[in-house]
Amino acid sequence: MNKIPLLNRLSVRISCAVFLLMLASFVLLYHIAVRALADFSEAQAQRELSEIGRQLRTIAERYHEQSLQAHGPAAESARKKAQSEALRDLSTTMRSCGIQGAVFERGTAQLMEAPALGSALKKAVGSPPGAATRLSVGERSYHLLNQHFSPWAWEIVLAQDVSSSSAMMHRLRTIYLVIGGILLGTLALIFLFVHHAIRVPMETITSAIERGQRPSYRGTHEFETLSTSLAKLIDEKDRLVHQLLQDQIMENLRVTTRGVVHNFNNILVGALGYASLGKMKLESAIRQNLPLSDKVFDDILKYIESIEQAAERAGSLARKLSSIAQTRSIGAGNFVRSDVNTVLQELQPIIRTILPRDTEFVMNLAEGLPPVRADNMQLEQALLNLCINSRDAMQENGVLTIASRAVSFGRGKMVHPLQTAGSYVVIDVRDTGEGMDQATLARIFEPFFTTKPMDQGTGLGLTMVDMIMKAHNGFVLCESTPGTGTTFTLYFPAETS
Repeated sequence: MNKIPLLNRLSVRISCAVFLLMLASFVLLYHIAVRALADFSEAQAQRELSEIGRQLRTIAERYHEQSLQAHGPAAESARKKAQSEALRDLSTTMRSCGIQGAVFERGTAQLMEAPALGSALKKAVGSPPGAATRLSVGERSYHLLNQHFSPWAWEIVLAQDVSSSSAMMHRLRTIYLVIGGILLGTLALIFLFVHHAIRVPMETITSAIERGQRPSYRGTHEFETLSTSLAKLIDEKDRLVHQLLQDQIMENLRVTTRGVVHNFNNILVGALGYASLGKMKLESAIRQNLPLSDKVFDDILKYIESIEQAAERAGSLARKLSSIAQTRSIGAGNFVRSDVNTVLQELQPIIRTILPRDTEFVMNLAEGLPPVRADNMQLEQALLNLCINSRDAMQENGVLTIASRAVSFGRGKMVHPLQTAGSYVVIDVRDTGEGMDQATLARIFEPFFTTKPMDQGTGLGLTMVDMIMKAHNGFVLCESTPGTGTTFTLYFPAETS
């Protein structure tokens, strides 16, 4: 997973991929186009310079042909006049074309239309005719062209400033960058659209799932189909979990009933013993035809009181077992103001029945605890689940401790994501079992996760505890050390009024 949370979003990844691909394509096309334009501009400038060179050569040829019409002594005078007029015409043509240049005759400048380039142009004398070269003078660059006119031994050297073509290139680059900016703006809009089109449906679906609700997105067909499919899966999962939770309740009831039956048997044995003793005393008095003495009456009364106490204990166990069997669906219970200590004291006999005889059971209940809003039956079910887990985790001579206390949290101290500032009533269930490692501890509240053999656990006991605590607007924490034991801590918001 990426360390930057934003990049973990599907819409951002798709949009970024499209954006980067288009940006890379634009940059590549920009460089290709600029290179192509530069080559075209360079070739175009050389063609223009060659064309101007041909024009100047044509001018020189025309004046040379005129000078050939004179013969005899006037021929030399006609030649000089033709050269002078040709140089004047060449100068005019260079200026009209915006070209700098010079005309050399055997290395001597006959015409100079580029005083600043005189020495540079002179270096081009003797270069191959018609060959375009490049010359740098200071910070400026020039295209050079040498045109030979052999009848007069002239070399017409032309220089065209590259900046003239660079200005056109600059304009083309500017136009291209403007087009690129518009394209990037369009890509940004596409990015925002794709991001919105994917993010909103996905957040609608995922936020509903995170709240434990069925997603009900309506809109884009694909996301609507996904939402409907997930809703069906959640319904099926809820149905299966509810069914398995009921199976878990029945399993807990079976384990509890086994201990209660054993206790019932002990109570009945005691009651029958006292009844037999009373019967024996009465039968002895009847056989001997003796009046009942005060001592006999006192003994029989004690026997009857013991039988009555045994019956009350049996009735209490029966009622508690009945209440456990009637545990309601989680979240749909009868929530009332409850005293946690009273619930624990009433549950104490049942807890003792499910523990082995060699297990020590300790209860440390703090006094003066504020009431909590709870469904007592669900609270008892959660505690029984934890006690059964502790029993299974402990070897011989283990110790199970249940304690109650009150704590308060300020706004700065957080021990759980569901915690809010305020007072809580806390129940600690601590055992001296084998404990758990961190890998197991991280998964204990997952549905169907269990370290027990397949036929000894459904993996829903602690899931039920977690669900019951959430239904009470509370939470459960677990601390465990391998080889030392485990402590489950239940936090119930305290009633303030």
